[in-house]
Amino acid sequence: MNIENLRDQIDKIDDEILNLFLKRLSLCVKIGEEKKFLGLAVKDLKREEKILEKVKIAAGENSQAASRLFKIIIDICSDTQY
Repeated sequence: MNIENLRDQIDKIDDEILNLFLKRLSLCVKIGEEKKFLGLAVKDLKREEKILEKVKIAAGENSQAASRLFKIIIDICSDTQY
């Protein structure tokens, strides 16, 4: 497999990641609306810890990189709820 084929595969994966991120972001906006309606805090540290623990386990030897990525995703999604 040559470098262009590998880059094409990366581009397709990037498209999938972006689409999934945008779906997640949209759901987080809706959750933010519900939290406001219910008078709940934006930050839910127990939920964040649960997500990060799940990611850590699922990512195995790549857990450090995956955890960094998901911390960023969580922060961005939390920002949409303010």
